[in-house]
Amino acid sequence: MTNRRQFLVLASAAGASLASAQTSGAQQFLAGSCAGGREAEGFLKACDEMSGLGYHYVESSGGGVRLVDVYGSNPLKLKDELDRRHMTLIGYAHYCSMADPAQRDDLIALHLRIGKTLKPLGTRYVTHLLIPPAQKAPSAMTDEDFKNFGRNVNEVGKRLREETGLRIGYHAETVDVAAGLVDRIMDAGDPRYLDLVADVGHMTAGGLDALQTCKKYGSRIITSHLRDYDPNAEYERNGQHMKGRFVPLGQGKIDLPGLLAYFRQSNFKGQIMAEGGGFGPSRDYMVQKLAITV
Repeated sequence: MTNRRQFLVLASAAGASLASAQTSGAQQFLAGSCAGGREAEGFLKACDEMSGLGYHYVESSGGGVRLVDVYGSNPLKLKDELDRRHMTLIGYAHYCSMADPAQRDDLIALHLRIGKTLKPLGTRYVTHLLIPPAQKAPSAMTDEDFKNFGRNVNEVGKRLREETGLRIGYHAETVDVAAGLVDRIMDAGDPRYLDLVADVGHMTAGGLDALQTCKKYGSRIITSHLRDYDPNAEYERNGQHMKGRFVPLGQGKIDLPGLLAYFRQSNFKGQIMAEGGGFGPSRDYMVQKLAITV
């Protein structure tokens, strides 16, 4: 017969297993990684490495090659390149001046070109990286700038979704977060047409609580970029002593298991994309520590 001590141990283990099952949940999101490359060859080389590690989904980096410019006349060539690597270009990131009212027609045309070029490849979303109007610092944006952003992004997002099926999400860089832009940008955009690409590393580095911010905008998050950040990491840059930097997943201060528990509990159906720290280490951390299937 099981004595009292054994019963308590077994009951505790059963309770822990149940709690784990409740917090983990079935994975309803897609997972992969962001990849850069200043030239198309560099991007495809990154895809080669990712494919060899078992990834299937990639988001092109906003600071990398403009794939739509390179393959715009023949998008099926890019599709063939990706198909050979068993990869899907799930997201496309780029910088643009969304708050400039003089560029509305150009912005609409640009995003429709992106959507029509990439939809046949299986691309789901455009990651918007902000260029403030007139090259201002983000902290110098005015109320009128935010109104102009909203007018532009609502029309761009509406046309993009209706005509191509792709969605657009705002990605805040650290400087944007520190300047308080996340709430103002999200408030400026219509929830029907502007979503959020939640980069938890930039959120944390800019002073936000990443988990609470994800909960606040949960219904509008289409993708989360997984980064880690250590505010105490010291390094040298251009002869200056710096403190606080992005680090490989699991080596910083961000509660990545807590974030993934939230995404699972909320039945998140978007994308989780690792960024930084190396494709291999990121894959190992996601698979081994977060139980993510890539």
